[in-house]
Amino acid sequence: MTDIKVRTSGSGLRADDIETVFCAVYAGTYWNKTSMNPEILTTNFSNVFKIEKGTALNFAKNSMKQWRGILSRKTLQDTGIIPCPYTLTASADIICTKIYQSSNPDTYIENWDNIIFTEPQIGNNYVYVRCQNVNFMGDITPTVKVFIAKPSAIVPPPSEWRTLYTYESRQESGDVLLHGGKVGPLNKNIKGVSEAFLYEADSDAHVCIVGCFSSEFFDNSLDIPQGNWNMTTWLQNNGAAVWQHNVNPQLSKETTLKLYNHDGRPEKFIIEAECINVPKGTMVALNYDNTNLKNINSDNVKISHEYQIIETEATLPANYNGELKVVIQTPDGKLLPKGASVEINSAWLLDHTHKRYLDAADLLQANKDARASRNIKVPMGSYTIVGTSN
Repeated sequence: MTDIKVRTSGSGLRADDIETVFCAVYAGTYWNKTSMNPEILTTNFSNVFKIEKGTALNFAKNSMKQWRGILSRKTLQDTGIIPCPYTLTASADIICTKIYQSSNPDTYIENWDNIIFTEPQIGNNYVYVRCQNVNFMGDITPTVKVFIAKPSAIVPPPSEWRTLYTYESRQESGDVLLHGGKVGPLNKNIKGVSEAFLYEADSDAHVCIVGCFSSEFFDNSLDIPQGNWNMTTWLQNNGAAVWQHNVNPQLSKETTLKLYNHDGRPEKFIIEAECINVPKGTMVALNYDNTNLKNINSDNVKISHEYQIIETEATLPANYNGELKVVIQTPDGKLLPKGASVEINSAWLLDHTHKRYLDAADLLQANKDARASRNIKVPMGSYTIVGTSN
């Protein structure tokens, strides 16, 4: 190994070949809490290939910008860029349907670029999760676990996720099926879909669905350390973990969402309601259920524009586990009409004295804000309420 020459172009073994081996085959080795750690890979590169540490660090950082191996898409645009620049809670690869496909997943593979999702209904629902081998020349045999979570303004901790079991064998981990319905390894660019997981819904209340793939090269552990930083970065850096489906038709004038502060100290958050095509005269309010937070409720804000943002800031107590009530009252007393939506976005608000300030600036490429000591908003979750045709 020490005699191998690292090339950046031309024939022979190239730097990206080495990066692929380290980051696809040994992803679990370099995983540190919520992401792969380039410092560990830097040491290996430097020691094995006798590369100067600065050069080795560049190799390591570049290699970790792309997820290699088993990828499940967070959106249809997701190609595995790390950290994911797209919406984190709208996976195209989580499928929910009332139809049980037995052992033949071909329709879900053949319709790869279609979103196939039906809001869970009372009774038996069947959940499937798609994945593919991206940028790794070799066989990978993945398994997947699926969970249910309550709708939330901030991504909830795994301790509050409910495990689903495979329909046929009632196991926590499901196999991935290839085209034709057989279980087998995925080589480069091969696509697959999990066997069915059963979700027995006793109400039509909205839920979120989480899928986590593991393989012989990467154990997608849910042992995520407590903390806001860990919850938001775990999903952004994990190409084998996906979340769906924080979009739901309005069912009543009041929608209740879970709200968290994962840190063991009070932290500032900002909650925004982005109102699009909401009828003028509609009253929208963001209300916290905690009596100590009443003074920072948004109260009723009247909608007067086709696009309008309502926001409220709050310092949530340490380890807060509460609720946010979104109240939408249209002038005619009906639910939102078709084409209208209210998207609830939550962000962790960091000032320049916060210990995670510079980390957040790097994560969000907000270096200009950091140089000006401006507050940085770290996205923590979103939930969209959409109108119907009444």
